[in-house]
Amino acid sequence: MIERNLAIPADGYYIFYLQATDEAKLGLSGKPLIDADASKGHREDSAVVPLQRGVYRVRLEYRHPSKTARVEFGVFQNRDGEDRWWKNELAKFSD
Repeated sequence: MIERNLAIPADGYYIFYLQATDEAKLGLSGKPLIDADASKGHREDSAVVPLQRGVYRVRLEYRHPSKTARVEFGVFQNRDGEDRWWKNELAKFSD
């Protein structure tokens, strides 16, 4: 499990992405956001969340039953008028 603060620089929409080869859950400020479970055919998901400028607590819970298990998570800022939101990465984690 990983818990950390995420600084949001401006009001707007943010994309949260989670991919796991086993099971992983992503929460934001104590609320569930994404649940990925590869055993149920749901190994990746994303969520678009409207946030105000500030600091939010992110919690990533995941399981690694084997050496080949992987988890990846990212947060991206969606800026008005910009088609390539994936270039505005705020945070990334992979294990």
